[in-house]
Formats: sequence, structure tokens, C-alpha cells
Amino acid sequence: MFRSDAARTGRSTLAPAVVHGMAWRFRTGGKVRSTPAVAGGLAIVGSEDGFLHAVGLEKGTEVWKARIGGDVSGSPAVAGDEVLILGADGVLHALGLRQGNPLWTLATGPDVPIPDDPRAFDLFQSSPAVAGGVVFVGGGDGLVHAVDLATGKERWSHRTGHRVRSSPAVADGRVFLGSFDGNVYCLDAETGAERWRFDTGDVVQSSPAVAGGMVYFGSRSMAVFGLEALSGRLVWRRPHSGSWILGSPAVAAGKVVIGGSDSHRLEALDGATGAPLWSVDTGARVLGSPTIAGDVVLYGAEDYRVHAADLETGLGLTWEFTEAALYGSVVLADGLVLAGSDDDHLYAFRTAPVFPRQDGAPRELLEAAAGRYAVESGDEYTLSVHMGRLRVDYAHYPPGLAIVSADGSFSCPYFFGLRGRIVRQPGRPAHALALTLWGREAEARRVP
Repeated sequence: MFRSDAARTGRSTLAPAVVHGMAWRFRTGGKVRSTPAVAGGLAIVGSEDGFLHAVGLEKGTEVWKARIGGDVSGSPAVAGDEVLILGADGVLHALGLRQGNPLWTLATGPDVPIPDDPRAFDLFQSSPAVAGGVVFVGGGDGLVHAVDLATGKERWSHRTGHRVRSSPAVADGRVFLGSFDGNVYCLDAETGAERWRFDTGDVVQSSPAVAGGMVYFGSRSMAVFGLEALSGRLVWRRPHSGSWILGSPAVAAGKVVIGGSDSHRLEALDGATGAPLWSVDTGARVLGSPTIAGDVVLYGAEDYRVHAADLETGLGLTWEFTEAALYGSVVLADGLVLAGSDDDHLYAFRTAPVFPRQDGAPRELLEAAAGRYAVESGDEYTLSVHMGRLRVDYAHYPPGLAIVSADGSFSCPYFFGLRGRIVRQPGRPAHALALTLWGREAEARRVP
């Protein structure tokens, strides 16, 4: 389901991998902002063409499609042989996994009005979560709905002060969600009774992630929050560079990874304190949500690309491109990375094992290489030491990770398979880089 599990941690259980070439792409009739669900050899994804599409993972061919009311920008959940999806018309659908046949529907209420202003950024529907035989989903009617999975009958609903586009997280008998009224709510999963609410000061579209007794989420109040899950007590608040946060955090290894809008930043925070661990400029808005697999972060952005980055440093490992912006989450399937794009396609990229990322070079060599270098054509590369690793900045791309050997040779797969050697006199800073790119050799001289 959306964000990997009912607690919305965004943590994949599959082995870490990087993107490495396109396997196939499937064309729908509209933008694909839905995050695909993977089950039974299928990728199931919504499109703004009004359909939910089930696509075979092996060849990328359509197995079935089902018409859903209006744009399908939310993400499906799969429970056994049932697929759950909420349409833009507020109808919750249960479909058969194998054929897409209708099982039941439940109509929620009409959307709470928002002034006709494109800056509303009402981009996504809430995505269902399934736990204990109950489907939990937010509605544009301002309600959180708990629905019996087997019958489609509503068990309870709880009213918030505005639209609920946040996807509920379910953990330890509680349901956590945000609302356009600026609050994050904690409800009893059995009864819908409110346990606590926390006012962030602005719209919450971000879906909470629950891990280690904490609840993490972002808000349009330009901050990331960490709350105590049991009480709703604020543990920390981290400002996010004057930027709305619409996406949801991924949580693993004590880190909270989240992207921002106008900040163009992806950052990792300490889950216990909110202290910044790293922050990288992606060069584009990150409105979707990252996924963590082992020590790799996968994310899409408005730069049309799917990126694989190092969890410890945030530096880029590999990337692949689509032909428009990406707003959904990136999903790992067996041997594939799936992502929807505003170019109307669902993409499947091949994966490759994560290459070794340990330097054989001493820190003194890394520091000697730090500086700005230019080749004869005018292209420039800036090398710096970042968290004990060699960082490479090139053109308008996010920074890449270079792996350096003791003899000064290095590779930076993020930049088109860039390889090179640090040229220096013993005990002195490097004065050049001997580069190999696209099969050609070039010398990059240090720029004073």
C-alpha cells in the first residue's frame, strides 16, 4: 500500500538497488500522480484519465482497467484479493485483484469547498490503509472513514475541520492523519474516538509516518514535526528553508528523510531530536515522498528524474529520466523501480545491485582533491569533502558521490559513469583531474 505499510514508513523490505536503464513504460490517458501498488505480478496505478490500471510487471502490458470517478490521484491498497481506491468523486471502490471486477462501493460526502484558486495545491486524494479487516481513508468531505473490508459498510467516521487528503497511518490501535484545517489527529482505530490533535498552523497534506513511538510529518507551515505518538506531545520541530512540505517522510535507521517544495531540498533529520544530518539541493521541487531500501533513498522530483541516493550522505548514486515531472512515490518491485510521471506514463526501470561505496583513500587525499576544476570545453566540476566522503557537483544536477581509491583513481556513477584520477604532487593539493567520460579522456585543471 502507499508508503509500503500501514504505518506509512516509506521503508521497503526489498534489497537496496539503484536505477539502471528502462525496462518498459505503459501509457495511460492522463497524468500519473498515483503511486503504484504491487501484488500478484501486477503494478496497479491510477491515472487522471479516470481509470485504475493493472499492468503486468514482466512486460508492461495492461491486464485490466476499471473506471473510477474522476481523476485517480490517490494510491491503491491491496488486501488479499481486494484492491481499494478512492476516486476524486469521493467514492471508495473495492475491486478484484485478478480482473478488476467491482466488489463494493461506498460513497463519501462532497468536498468541503475551497476558493477557486490554483494555489490550493490540492494534488492528491487520500490513499486507503488496511489493518485488522478495516479500511481507513480520508475524504474531501472532511471526514476520516473506517470501512469494513469484507462488506463495504462504514463502521465509524470522524469529522475534522476541512478536507482530508493525508493518507491515514495505522499503528498500535491508533489512526494518525492530517487535515487541511492544519491539525494532525490521533484517533482510536476501533471506535474513531479522538485521542489527541496537534495544530501545525497550516494545511497538512503530508501523510504521517509512525515509527519508534514517534509520529513524523510535514506541513505547509514550512516545518517537519516529530510528535510522541501516545500523547501528541511535540518533541521537535524543524523549519524547512521557508518551504511547504506536501510529501511524506520515509523513516529508517533512525533517520527521517523528506523533501520540500520551493526549497528544492531533500534532507535527513535525526528521528529522536530533529537535528539535521544532511541536506542536498535537488534543483527542483520534491512534492512526492521518498522511499528507503536498505542504505539507498529513491525519490522523484519535478526535474523529470528518478534518483537513487546514498542514505548516509544524501549524495547521488544513479538516476534515470522520464519526460515530465514526478509527484508520486517511487516503488521497488522485484528487479524493477516503478514511478508515475506527468507525461501520462507508468515507468519501470531496471535495478542494479548497489556498488561498493567505501573509499580506500585517506581523508588527506580527499581534502587535497577539494576545489574547482574546468576542462577545455568550459565544463566545471567542484569537488568537496562532505561527511567524510568526496562530493562532486556538476552543472545543475544534485551532487554525486565519488568513490576514491588509495591511488587517487575515482568513479562517480551519478554523472554518466564519470571516472578519473586525482593528479597531485606529494603533500600538495591536486592541480588537475584526469577524466574519462563517454569513452573520451580529458584533463580538468584546477581553477584558482
